[in-house]
Amino acid sequence: MWVAEGIVTSMNEEKAEDIAERYLGELIDRCMVEVGARSLTGRVKTCRLHDLMRDLCLLKAKEQSFLQGIHLGHEKEPITVFSSSMVPVMPTVTGATKLRLSDLCHLETLSLLDARKSNVKELVKLTSLRKLEIVSLESFEELEVIFNSPSPILNSLRSLSVEILDDRVEEGNLTQFLQACHNDFYRLSIDGALSKLPDPSKFKPNLSKLRLSRSKLLNDPMATLGKLPHLKVLELWDAYDGKKMVCSCEDFPQLNSLFISDFPKLEEWTINEGSLPNLFNLKIRQCEQMERIPNGLNLIATLQKLEIIWMPDAFVNMIKVEVQHVHSISLSIVE
Repeated sequence: MWVAEGIVTSMNEEKAEDIAERYLGELIDRCMVEVGARSLTGRVKTCRLHDLMRDLCLLKAKEQSFLQGIHLGHEKEPITVFSSSMVPVMPTVTGATKLRLSDLCHLETLSLLDARKSNVKELVKLTSLRKLEIVSLESFEELEVIFNSPSPILNSLRSLSVEILDDRVEEGNLTQFLQACHNDFYRLSIDGALSKLPDPSKFKPNLSKLRLSRSKLLNDPMATLGKLPHLKVLELWDAYDGKKMVCSCEDFPQLNSLFISDFPKLEEWTINEGSLPNLFNLKIRQCEQMERIPNGLNLIATLQKLEIIWMPDAFVNMIKVEVQHVHSISLSIVE
């Protein structure tokens, strides 16, 4: 919001977002703002204020028209977006009425947008949009309106999260979107089946956060994802249906957080020396056929946090023997 209101702007070669984050850090250091939650990389995700400070801020924000809340959706499925004073307050969407996105042309963040209750084609008019989370898409092709170049929205979009209900995302469509994105596009989340991952060269160079859910990939995703040079956070939920997975030498050079969950057929995971050189946090969850710990896990010297959730008894017992005595690693086990 600071950036959207023009309160914080770029200085020299420093981006406005980086300056805003630095200012927030100063407020936290002075105990004027409390951290609510941090991301896996340590960045502030949510923050809160003391009651008196909050009342003062709301009063000043109202006086200066700093922001307003826009409530969208049904009462049982509320959507709230925060916008600058330039955006009019929209009425609640009820019944068969669809949300008109064309009136939100200055919006920068739109979360939990239900594709069934809005005209997705109007997204192209949100030329200031930086973060988009959209659910209940029938197919990824519904987004062609924003990734068919030239598309003004792609000049500003930096983060996309999509949920595909039943259809499969074809490699060609995903490649087309990635190639059309701005080079500063940094976060992608896809909840839905993928036919195949694009070649590593098709991903944007600054992609740092990636989440894949229900992908059902038949080929080892690590062979592709390990080649992304600036990837720092990777979450894979039910993303792979194969039995073997390999992290090759020099794969994932910047990755510091990896979460693997619900790989129903995975039996063997090999981590070759030189792979994952900066991994800090590893979480492995519910891989029923994986009874041995990853080969080469002991080669990750940077690992400090290991979480094991609902894994086979043989795996848990092996982890206790191999890792529990390593004082530099915080081990958490949920059986």
